Amino acid sequence: MNKDQSTLYAKETLKFLIEKNYPNLSSYFSSPQTGKFTQKDRETVIEWLMEINDHLGGSSTTIQHGIRYFDSFLSVKPVSHVRILQLVGIVALGVALKYEFGRELSPRRIYDLCSGNFPIEAIVTTEVYMLNALGWQLDVPTASEISRCLLSWTCGAFDFSTLAKYSDSYAAICYLDSTLFYEPPLLIAMASICCALDKFKYQDFKKDWLQMVEQDYPYDVKALDSILERIQIKIVDISASNEDQSTRSGSPL
Repeated sequence: MNKDQSTLYAKETLKFLIEKNYPNLSSYFSSPQTGKFTQKDRETVIEWLMEINDHLGGSSTTIQHGIRYFDSFLSVKPVSHVRILQLVGIVALGVALKYEFGRELSPRRIYDLCSGNFPIEAIVTTEVYMLNALGWQLDVPTASEISRCLLSWTCGAFDFSTLAKYSDSYAAICYLDSTLFYEPPLLIAMASICCALDKFKYQDFKKDWLQMVEQDYPYDVKALDSILERIQIKIVDISASNEDQSTRSGSPL
């Protein structure tokens, strides 16, 4: 496949991902289950899942799928206790690994990862319950997939692998943050690429790049600016936290 064909393929794939009919997420912290767990509780579990994903050799797409399943499940099924978030999260990651790689995260392995906090039967039941709650709709678009299509389409003439890597890191901030996770994946992908371009001081190129994207895919400029602002706030918060904190063990809560 030559560069022109690759660019066309990336653009067609991007169109498919953007136009895919998938349910929008909402911030479930305004639901009646508020008070049973907090935004911080969610972020603690997501951080733990990101570490587990890296340990298991999952990709950026894997963890983004897992987080999407986690949040989608919680959007429709209230949980009874904050510790259940751990079970829901690890089962969601297991579903993502199976969907992307065909690899099973066995109930026994999940049992061990959760330090024996949940019986095998509960783990198996939760996976079935989750798949039914999601309507078996697992092929949801992720910011990682969209960002690579955007970069392949707009930057296919040069090696964009470093930009993609940094974009994934900024996207991880969005998926982690409880005020950003429900934003459309296209806007998360665009914001993440913008942050990566800013890091390498490609501000002029960024302006041209945004105009190019807008010609084919009009987007909400104010919403994108808001996401960028919140990413910067989150980065400051992360920098202010204890960077030497030791790696979390078995249970995140």
